[in-house]
Amino acid sequence: MDIWPELYLTRVKFSLEVERADEFARFPEAVLRGALGYFWHDEGERFAPLFGLFFGASEKGVHDGIATPPVGGMFDCKRVDDKIFELDITLFGNHEDKISLLNESLIILGREGVGAKHVRFYVKGLPHFKTSTLRECLSAESIDGQTLPESYSPTHGVCLDIIKPMTLKALGGRFLMEWDTVTFFRNLVQRLKLLSQFYGSPLSENWCANLEELTQVRVASATHQEMRSRRSSRQQANLDYSGFVGQVIIRNISGHLFDLIRMGGIVGVGKNTVMGSGRYTISLL
Repeated sequence: MDIWPELYLTRVKFSLEVERADEFARFPEAVLRGALGYFWHDEGERFAPLFGLFFGASEKGVHDGIATPPVGGMFDCKRVDDKIFELDITLFGNHEDKISLLNESLIILGREGVGAKHVRFYVKGLPHFKTSTLRECLSAESIDGQTLPESYSPTHGVCLDIIKPMTLKALGGRFLMEWDTVTFFRNLVQRLKLLSQFYGSPLSENWCANLEELTQVRVASATHQEMRSRRSSRQQANLDYSGFVGQVIIRNISGHLFDLIRMGGIVGVGKNTVMGSGRYTISLL
């Protein structure tokens, strides 16, 4: 069965040299997203498409008919050297026309400084970017040095290493701070449906609705809660980014479910994915 959504992604990589790297390193995604949001909102019409993509349209954007999607992009920022950070931004849909404006925004914010302590940074060189379908993204990525075919069924199972705190939404709206296999796949399927609805070709209501293969899997999880919060100087409030991290071993996994897991490695799963939460890496057992 072909389960791959017709979903395009524009993936952009920036290199940032940060002055006070230790202060920046605690919540880089949240700090950058917040600073960009206020900047785009205050600057007005020229930056309205970026604000609409990441936050929903501004009042003027709504008046002018700019779409207000529930999801639009994700930040993932990691430290690669003493003062160097790689900022990966995933934009759902083909948004190569917005990259120069995004680069300009980061350059301006870098000079002004971000966060309560106005940490400054320098954008090194030009951004690298590519637009591909979700299917193409995964076909180009390797797992344990191997390029795997579609519907590949791992012989001995897989390990998910949850590296950014994950919070899953259970039926009824309750948030889970621990691993639950059915809830994980339900959240992942729902996220892929929403992304496809607004940025690709809508999927049918019954797409992956009946995941019968889940009755066959064997799961062992070793996760723990990671409590994280930061103080927003703009909102004058404590913002919670807690979740669970650790490893999950899944055996007896079908090629169908493994394809879904690989998609989740790209789009993220659960709460706060826009700021890098719910990210995991995959390895074969």
